[in-house]
Amino acid sequence: MKSIDHYALSSISKKAAEDIFIGVFEFELLYTFTLDERTADQVFGVKMDVEVLVFGIDGVKIEVFINTNSKKSTYGHLAIKIEDKDALLSRCKRLSVKHFRVDRGERQALFLEDASGNLFEIK
Repeated sequence: MKSIDHYALSSISKKAAEDIFIGVFEFELLYTFTLDERTADQVFGVKMDVEVLVFGIDGVKIEVFINTNSKKSTYGHLAIKIEDKDALLSRCKRLSVKHFRVDRGERQALFLEDASGNLFEIK
């Protein structure tokens, strides 16, 4: 394998996607596009045009598919390394982003959950 080109998630709205990726994680919105109905059906079994927002930071790209009918994933999550967790938690509080800690033996794991139910493990 050479590298991973991008990750993809769903969001219930454009605002929810911007809140978590721009407001909390400080990504940039690189560009948007619409996945046409034919391609969306062939790849994902979704019979409609789908708006996609592409966010990026430090060479990492995340495609966010806007899906108002989104269902929460059971195990899917994205682990993100953060330098300043206090600043991150401050932005979460300002934007009312749910965050919680889970005891994992000698340490606590920090998780965020966005309005779409996507989980982010903070490293």
